Amino acid sequence: MEELSILYFQHNALLYDPVSDQPRFVGALELADRVIVTDVFTRRESNINKPTGKDLALAIGGPKATYVGGELTNVANFISRNAKKDDLILVMGAGDVYKVSDLLLAK
Repeated sequence: MEELSILYFQHNALLYDPVSDQPRFVGALELADRVIVTDVFTRRESNINKPTGKDLALAIGGPKATYVGGELTNVANFISRNAKKDDLILVMGAGDVYKVSDLLLAK
């Protein structure tokens, strides 16, 4: 394995507050060589003003963490451009994030 990259698609905006609620969670993600954070899966929530995927990436800190928003094809393209041979990419999260794996395998 060259590097460990984690793709994280936050399931619920109400579950994450990078400052007070889950410092151990952020610390665990920091152990990876690279963390790619997407938009928060908010289909069950409306009119909330909670932390975003960008907030999580900032909490983890750069250059290790990158926020990639928009469609999952954007995420797959980012990974495809930045991953090296023998990298391990761990896909975690909610919704249809599994489709990123399908997109990468189709390349």
